[in-house]
Amino acid sequence: SSVAVNRLLVVAPTVTTQSATNIATTSCTGNGNITDTGGENCTRRGFCYIKAVSESISVVKSPGTMGIVNRSSGDVNWINPDNAKTSDDTYSTVTLNNQQSHYLKATNFGFNIPENATDIKCYAVIEAKTANGEQPIFANQVKNGEILTLGLAKKINTTESTIEIDLAHVLTSSDVNNLNTGFVVYIASDITDVVSIDSLKIKVEYNIPDGGTPTIEDNIVYDDGDFGTGAFTKSITGLTTETNYRVRA
Repeated sequence: SSVAVNRLLVVAPTVTTQSATNIATTSCTGNGNITDTGGENCTRRGFCYIKAVSESISVVKSPGTMGIVNRSSGDVNWINPDNAKTSDDTYSTVTLNNQQSHYLKATNFGFNIPENATDIKCYAVIEAKTANGEQPIFANQVKNGEILTLGLAKKINTTESTIEIDLAHVLTSSDVNNLNTGFVVYIASDITDVVSIDSLKIKVEYNIPDGGTPTIEDNIVYDDGDFGTGAFTKSITGLTTETNYRVRA
């Protein structure tokens, strides 16, 4: 036998935020509107809010994907590229005899930079060493899968160390969040040498000009009940004098 099951499709409601009113020294009134319930009335409605202050943020991440890309001037491929994912004294290496390497490529960093981020800067963070002497290591930005032409360099030597190279390209938050964004490194050696990379990471620095977008993980005020479509308000109190806030329904 079979039994018929009726299912009610419920999706996220559509909620809009209007300008706050009744702005006083330490309080205001939040104004919102439920324009679509999504199939079922809400059981809670209210506002979340944060201080709208400028914030400088720096985030360092390791790649989820390592690979090798041929260079037109390259002679030799890297060995064990996945060993450069983490700093654990296992190495991706290339052996050169007055030669140049192909690209060692790091992508899939999994960033979630907010849309309103400004002044975004990316740096290649490279932990590496040589076997025989001092070598320049070059880094090129990868933007949405495309290797950009500018290549900057810093020198490494027989003492394992961590260096940072400014990738020197202007990216949007969408660019940085793209899993195909990252960077490549390569070596151009005029001696016989082995270059070993322990880890490749990327550091992203950016500014949030107004504190970002409030979420329910921030300060909240709300009412419980059974709410259909329509406008609603809620008093927000306990604010700090002479301070800007961002409020979201």
